[in-house]
Amino acid sequence: MRKVLWSALVVALLLTLLISGSSCSKTVSVTATPTPTLTLTPTPAPTITPTLTPTPTPTPSIVEGIDPETGAYGNYYLGLVREPTGVQVDSYGNLIVIMNNRNAQNPTYSQLLDFLSSDKTDLYPFQGTLAPIPSRYGSLESYVDLQYWKEIIDGTRRPNPPRTCADYAEMLHNNSEMAGIRCAYVSVALNSPIYDHALNAFETTDRGLVYIDDGGTDGSHNVDKVVDVEIGKSYVPLSLFPTPGWNSTWDSSGTVFDIFMTWDGSWNSRSGNSS
Repeated sequence: MRKVLWSALVVALLLTLLISGSSCSKTVSVTATPTPTLTLTPTPAPTITPTLTPTPTPTPSIVEGIDPETGAYGNYYLGLVREPTGVQVDSYGNLIVIMNNRNAQNPTYSQLLDFLSSDKTDLYPFQGTLAPIPSRYGSLESYVDLQYWKEIIDGTRRPNPPRTCADYAEMLHNNSEMAGIRCAYVSVALNSPIYDHALNAFETTDRGLVYIDDGGTDGSHNVDKVVDVEIGKSYVPLSLFPTPGWNSTWDSSGTVFDIFMTWDGSWNSRSGNSS
């Protein structure tokens, strides 16, 4: 009986252990692999550098030839001779145009004589021919042949031969300026208020104002003349370079009634230096 109880006790104990063993579970600590955190680095927005279009440098307008607005061409500028009674014209019916050299200087009296002795203006024979003067309206400057004067300044063309005193005064003025000598175109009224004669003037540095009449005769000899031009006095030229056999004192052309001097002339809005 006691053996049976012991056996039952052993069996019960075994059963208990068996049941306990079956109900025991080994706890395995499982560390979950963390889900990787995705760190998104934002892609920086591209820097846009604006394309700057440079402002173009304005190109100065290049005037081919003589500027019709100013009459300028290189170191020269043109002028018209506007007298109190009207605008001077030449024997061809064209407007008298005087060329002015910005670099021209007043000469000494000796320099003036040297220039006159070599200049050929006075050797053109006087003709006294006058062409009809055409009617002109509006801007007188628009009637000037700028190509003609450009070619004269460039030295590729000779001016029309002088035939009257106005032509001689125009040519001597322009030849002087091209030689670097400042010169005036002078209109003289003889015996009446009408400006009926033309000559030139030079402001010499040692003898003051000198009037030169370069009107020709027959073209056979030098006829450069100096004149004492004064209102109320007789207009009597004297030869600067007397020719043997010719009288050095010329006949009086009359009494000086008025004098009008033009140094550079006017052009459009530019009034010029006249008195």
